Amino acid sequence: MLCLINALRGDQNLFPVVYHDKLIQLAQGHAEFQSMHRAVTHVDGAGQIGDRLTRLGFQWSVLAENVGAGAPNVTAMMDGWIKSPHHLANMLHPDIRYLGAGVSKGYWVQDFAAPMGRGHDLVKDKIEACPSTNMLTIYM
Repeated sequence: MLCLINALRGDQNLFPVVYHDKLIQLAQGHAEFQSMHRAVTHVDGAGQIGDRLTRLGFQWSVLAENVGAGAPNVTAMMDGWIKSPHHLANMLHPDIRYLGAGVSKGYWVQDFAAPMGRGHDLVKDKIEACPSTNMLTIYM
């Protein structure tokens, strides 16, 4: 998913995003919540994305979330989000730097964030090449 998003962002001359552990935790937890309740929603028992991310200790300045269901694979889900102007705008927000993605039983979540302050400097913990591209996947 990260490679597909960064290919889109690259086409618009935007900075790539990188995975962040807290956003992965947030997105996976929300995908599981949706799956358990069989509902596509931006709100769970812990509130909206901002409430949930703040509880994890992430100080953010910009947030966005895409949710969806029913796609059989990541390519199909991405195609659906790309065709939706609002979801596409979230993926192409110029200020976001981090991504968390989650899926559970056909329920999909993308959580995007920019940190508060100057936190845009990236520490490269783990880097992996994106298949069939020259892009790198960076995990935070």
